Amino acid sequence: YSIPYRCLYSKNVENLFFAGRNVSMTHTAMSSMRVMATCALLGEAVGRAAAIAVKYGTTPHGVYLNRLDELQDSLLRGDCFLPSKKRTISDICKSASLNAPDVLRNGEDRPHELYNKTIGEASYTASFCEEITYRFDACDVKRVHIVFDSDLNRETLTGSHCERTHGTRILHKLSSPKYIMPGTLCRDFVLYSEIDGERIELISVKDNRKRAYDIDVSQKLDTLILKPISVWGEHGGARVISFDFS
Repeated sequence: YSIPYRCLYSKNVENLFFAGRNVSMTHTAMSSMRVMATCALLGEAVGRAAAIAVKYGTTPHGVYLNRLDELQDSLLRGDCFLPSKKRTISDICKSASLNAPDVLRNGEDRPHELYNKTIGEASYTASFCEEITYRFDACDVKRVHIVFDSDLNRETLTGSHCERTHGTRILHKLSSPKYIMPGTLCRDFVLYSEIDGERIELISVKDNRKRAYDIDVSQKLDTLILKPISVWGEHGGARVISFDFS
């Protein structure tokens, strides 16, 4: 379920935020909101909201009144999952020529029952060293967003179902399987840009350990190229969930 931004700040102290288990909620909500990962996301939301408040010289409530879309977009670009929203895809990206399926630019950064898609339906499997390419009329590109398949359902981890799905193992046998990098996750990749046929390397990553990238570009371009090179496991290609730009 979605968590309302309004429960993260005080109604009578103008500049006071809350995050974690002291947010405004009943005991019923506390039963599920109190867990560590959710508390961490609340802290991220408050941090980004505070930055927006400082940027525009406003209050936490002012962010709610006038900058909520900006806050949500910032969270989504940071790979936060907001069940009620998708990332907004720019018009220039939607109209650009793309040599891969449109699933890469639908604003859905994971397979989920809300999207009614399996990982196969929510991603494109690129061959190693295949160049996924956008071509468009030259314009100023602000950022590029990339999401790889990090095996959120933990299907490539070793061990039993219990060992794969329990996030934290405190007491375990010495013979228990060790955690490994998700076999589906892209290990090495390069992002290129072009303008008038001149190719520029924007970012090259080896031994990647992140599923999502939101890359500041701020250049005039007419082409963007994502080149997955390898994955951590033994798979026939690299699953790309999102590759778009604005």
